[in-house]
Amino acid sequence: MRRFGDWIVVGETAPTGITHALRSPTPQELVDDYWGRYIALHLDETDHPCGVLRDPSGALECVIWRENDAAVLASESPDWLLAAMRPSVNIDYDGVGRVLRNPLAAWDRLLLTGAESVLPGTYQALRSVSAPQVLWSPLDWARRRLDLSIKDKKAALRDAVDHAVQGLAREDTAIACEISGGLDSSLVATSLVSQGQTVGAWLNTYGADIESDERHYAAALADRLGVTVTSLPRREGGFTRTALRAISQGPRPGYNGIDFLHDQDAAVIWRTQQIKRVFTGKGGDTVLISSFDERVFADLYKARGAAALFAPSLPRIARRTGRSVWAIVAETLRGADAVRIRPGSNLLSPDLPVGDVHPWLAGDEFGPGKRDQIAGVVDGLCFSAPSFQTEVVDMVHPLLARPVVELCLQLTTTDLTLGRSDRRLARDAFADRLPPEIRDRRSKGDHTAFFGRMIASSLEVLRPLLLEGRLAKAGLIDRAGCEAALQLDDLIWRGRYGELLNLIIMEAWTSTWEDRLAALRQN
Repeated sequence: MRRFGDWIVVGETAPTGITHALRSPTPQELVDDYWGRYIALHLDETDHPCGVLRDPSGALECVIWRENDAAVLASESPDWLLAAMRPSVNIDYDGVGRVLRNPLAAWDRLLLTGAESVLPGTYQALRSVSAPQVLWSPLDWARRRLDLSIKDKKAALRDAVDHAVQGLAREDTAIACEISGGLDSSLVATSLVSQGQTVGAWLNTYGADIESDERHYAAALADRLGVTVTSLPRREGGFTRTALRAISQGPRPGYNGIDFLHDQDAAVIWRTQQIKRVFTGKGGDTVLISSFDERVFADLYKARGAAALFAPSLPRIARRTGRSVWAIVAETLRGADAVRIRPGSNLLSPDLPVGDVHPWLAGDEFGPGKRDQIAGVVDGLCFSAPSFQTEVVDMVHPLLARPVVELCLQLTTTDLTLGRSDRRLARDAFADRLPPEIRDRRSKGDHTAFFGRMIASSLEVLRPLLLEGRLAKAGLIDRAGCEAALQLDDLIWRGRYGELLNLIIMEAWTSTWEDRLAALRQN
């Protein structure tokens, strides 16, 4: 925490390179001059808080609880705070329905009435419930274009990643780095080493399935960097009501805590080795464009029209996706969009309203590839949410930091793939740092089977949780459809693990908060 003119800044800041040289910047100038992970309180002439600014990364939650003339800002919602404020809070079941349709809606407004959330990149007055002032949006950055050569774009991406890693590393804090074996975490790892950062531990987690065991790639990277990797097997197990309740205490659903068995095991390692900050490669798959498919062509068609039909990338995409050129063109002409509201599902009530999208995804000025990239920035807000790991260490995600996000938003999906393959710009920009096994890798780690087994082994817990839970009583789910989906045969043949995980997370959060609010009213 530090005083900066008429601001109190909680968290960490790093200069953007823009300097207004003002002692007391305006909210917009503060956002323009500094990136990082912070909440800034604006003070009036009597040194009383009059407004709050949440930095664009959204790494720190910011909830405003109001009761009478009091306003309390918090990133968490412990029982003692609710008891002290005694706010008039209820669960917004219409909002819960929006999230069931589209999980990205969880990172917009809260699902609690009587509490406000400050959207990342906005300034909110505290003395009046006025509309927030939007100071930063990925939409604004996506409207910009960088007029650079390919060589300069590669250099800019490399510099942005290095700048983000340097800004998030602290000399007085013991750090570690996850090495999944994939490209994204490898970029972060090579940046840490190239800058001479002291890394206390390198962790690779592997699963029981071939597609989730990436130790070969992690070993190749470790050999290239001259470091020693600790391998952690991904523990198999099922859901428990205790664990689900533990990850549902925050003001938003517990998406970031759903892999709780791994989080618990990793937390033991961090605590034992006294690690305080862990670097990951999360967010890179969408920000750097990991999907070289019809969406990239659709973006190109939106920008160039019929001229895109002669682009060399079109036959390359056809070969990559195993589809014909004509099928891709036909889909593009129909206007298929990659970022959709979740379609109808027999797990949800047919009367469930579709609802609106996150404000960062408003409008249709961009093609599906760019919209999917922006959706990834929205989804990246999840990675800073509470989990069993965040109780022990500070998890940081450089590829979701502003230097990287803002640069990549200004680049087209064709820029980022070079019209050749997924994340091609990143592969080329870091080619001299990466081992060829990772630089040229086309496969991607997949933990779908792991979560499938996790659900299958928990059916005795999940059936009453979902079929007799709050969502069912509120009429938000189709009970018969869920009952059929929670049969072992249906799981084997149809899967639907993603949909079921969303239901599990939302039921756990809703029931946990209903119990918390009921206990608060009784005291």
